[in-house]
Amino acid sequence: MLRFFLFGGPQEARWVTLEELAALDVRGDEVERLFRYVADGGQVFPLSLLTYEGAPLPCTCS
Repeated sequence: MLRFFLFGGPQEARWVTLEELAALDVRGDEVERLFRYVADGGQVFPLSLLTYEGAPLPCTCS
């Protein structure tokens, strides 16, 4: 399962702190739980980690 969040349009996108998040109108408490998960050292991986099943792994070796 892949989960992602979109907060408004690009003109509204910005970085916020946990304190600033409390003042925003977000849907449900899941957004704050994810913010806290990351703030507490939760693991986050880049989307480039994902690939299609059976696709060759990229080789960065020389």
